[in-house]
Amino acid sequence: MSSRPRPLFFLQGREDFFQKQRASLRGAGRAGHAIPCGPELQRGNPTKKIIMATLIILTFNNTDGTRPLIEAVEERQTLEMMTLADAATVVWPVGMPEPTTRCLRHLGGAGRFSAPFWPLFFGVALHFPWQHPRADVPSVFAQFGISNDFLRKFSARTIEGSSSLVLFSEEEIAPAMTALAAELELTCEILTSEIPPENAERLRRVFGLPTVRRPIFESVSLELEAN
Repeated sequence: MSSRPRPLFFLQGREDFFQKQRASLRGAGRAGHAIPCGPELQRGNPTKKIIMATLIILTFNNTDGTRPLIEAVEERQTLEMMTLADAATVVWPVGMPEPTTRCLRHLGGAGRFSAPFWPLFFGVALHFPWQHPRADVPSVFAQFGISNDFLRKFSARTIEGSSSLVLFSEEEIAPAMTALAAELELTCEILTSEIPPENAERLRRVFGLPTVRRPIFESVSLELEAN
């Protein structure tokens, strides 16, 4: 059983990394290629005030563990018992060289992220060589309140034969998700990052869906250059 995927890149600096991301996104847009994870042109909800955002990851030691949980979360959203901004899954089938990721658009709400967020998040979390001496340098997500320790733990738990459900909400959902997993009698490891309001607002400004009709890769580029 393989323990880690081979690193696809080494993050040498925020500026270099973002420049590569912007270039690849612009290239995909010009070529007419589909950019994975997230609707392309929709309106966000810039007036909603965030009290405390939560990024929670539930990891299972099998590749099917997320399915009943996704169904239960979808049902609770329909009944307005839970509100999610965005969601994604990571599944690493046995025998595959690396995990596969998928954005769950049907679970996302008005606060869901634009296309670049999930590829960037999974790229940093799963392919950054955390064992390297320079891994102590804050990642690009530190400015949004997502620590290296959180990303490192997620990376360590993502092994061959595992699956994870990643949820982002602009509400406190950790207790509800813990109770839901127990109700369904699911065995999983839960990793939670509570994001302060100011960091959550910054995250939404950079990766939230634009409120004007322009390509999201252009919107992200403008935000990053402004910062």
